[in-house]
Amino acid sequence: MIVDRIKYQSTTFDIIKSKGEMLFVPSSVGLKVTSLYSEYNETNKGYACTYCIKKNKLNLERVYVGLTKKDQLLTKIKMGPVISGQKPRLEIALCSTLCSKTGELEHSFQPGSWYFEFDNYPIDFTGEILIGTYNDGTIYEMTLDKGCLLTVKNRPEKYEDPYENLLDEK
Repeated sequence: MIVDRIKYQSTTFDIIKSKGEMLFVPSSVGLKVTSLYSEYNETNKGYACTYCIKKNKLNLERVYVGLTKKDQLLTKIKMGPVISGQKPRLEIALCSTLCSKTGELEHSFQPGSWYFEFDNYPIDFTGEILIGTYNDGTIYEMTLDKGCLLTVKNRPEKYEDPYENLLDEK
């Protein structure tokens, strides 16, 4: 499951749903995406966004993308796609595996996901965004107009961990 997120008042929330104009979509800036790996994802859109509210404005902070093979090759020779002056970066993950011969942990660095990171990429969204954090179950409804945060209302429902039963469902 790929979940977009939003940082608001020092907390990172999952975006449960949005109603209104689209939030960020890579095709709107001419970027073609392929599957963004997730073994539990049934509706893979090929990208995942992290937004933030800064000074009551909605901004895109980071977008993970499933780059096409062509764009991956072009990026390696510094001719890849560019979004708002930013080139894609490859996240490197530290992986630990148990050695079958020695029984000791072996560590290695593996390529992770491609992403673009932004200091200031305003999103001109008009509509409502429902956000939640399963740490305490809080759900908020945000109303925005052209990227400006107008209201935030606490919802009575509780948000449950969307990942909790994923292994049980397989």
